[in-house]
Amino acid sequence: MTRKDYIKIADAISNAHSFEHEGIDTAKLMENLTKLFQEDNSRFDSTRFLEACQMKSTDRGIRYLITK
Repeated sequence: MTRKDYIKIADAISNAHSFEHEGIDTAKLMENLTKLFQEDNSRFDSTRFLEACQMKSTDRGIRYLITK
């Protein structure tokens, strides 16, 4: 990974801030990272990634990623 990759990941985390409660919206973070990884690699398997992160495909925001 390069500095550019770390900056993109930091942006994905930063953009996952939840205004409904203090902290990070995990579903939004997973959405941001999945989009970033798909842009980097067209063969990126978002379902496999989410399973590795132990995120359920029915969690809020995640269903959108898998069906898109």
